[in-house]
Amino acid sequence: FYTTGIGTVVSSLPPDSVLIDKLKPGGVLTAINSCPVYSSTEWYNCIEEVSSSLQPGYCVSLDLLGRHTSFTINQTTLAEDGTRECCSKDSKSDICFHAMYGKGRPSAFKCLTARAVSSRETCFHARDCKGVADYACVFPAVSSTTRLVRISHTEGKDVLFLGDPRGLPYAISITSYLPNSPYCPLWLPDLLQTFFLYIISLSSALALLNMVPAYFLDGQWVLTVLVELCFEGVVPNPNHRTRMCNCVLVCGSALLGLNICLAIWTLITW
Repeated sequence: FYTTGIGTVVSSLPPDSVLIDKLKPGGVLTAINSCPVYSSTEWYNCIEEVSSSLQPGYCVSLDLLGRHTSFTINQTTLAEDGTRECCSKDSKSDICFHAMYGKGRPSAFKCLTARAVSSRETCFHARDCKGVADYACVFPAVSSTTRLVRISHTEGKDVLFLGDPRGLPYAISITSYLPNSPYCPLWLPDLLQTFFLYIISLSSALALLNMVPAYFLDGQWVLTVLVELCFEGVVPNPNHRTRMCNCVLVCGSALLGLNICLAIWTLITW
């Protein structure tokens, strides 16, 4: 009913998500920048990798940069989050880039189209750019926690995200299961997985609770058998062995009852 291993599937988008108009439920996310995504686990791993890595620059030819106005650092505006602004406030597709020319040439700030620039080869120095033309390495003039992220998916052109990548899990709900039929809901596999995880957790907790050496639990009979096996030769009197079991059972029952009372009290006073 479902296919896995081809990417991360968008299951839903919160109403206040910044990507609400750019992605749709059912779309398959295949990469974040150059980090390929084949499952939900890799999606989160790629987000962490992008967040912990330095923001790369992009190779842009000097000829192309020469067609755009250059700004000195004094001609830019520093935002509260550390972002440099050199573009018009009416521009929604352009952001300010810091162009590093190398070869002793002073750097400059350029207002460039983010989509066009981010599709180019990445770099960290101008010498990383290889080609016939001369290149500069341009970096988004953003704060230390902000990244220009390019999200590849199967429903159209890549989506650009400018911000802290650690906010992406809150902007997109994902699943690893792609339905093979329109009658298979996106939310069903994760719902079943969560349900079974709760079943396993509750069953394990009840199994451990049942083994506590307390009255009316299976732990009472386990304790009796253990005392008979381990202390039959040391304590030959069966009445003494029974008293040993009763002492342990009284202490265990008291501790269990106290634990339950404390849990109820915490629940009531929370």
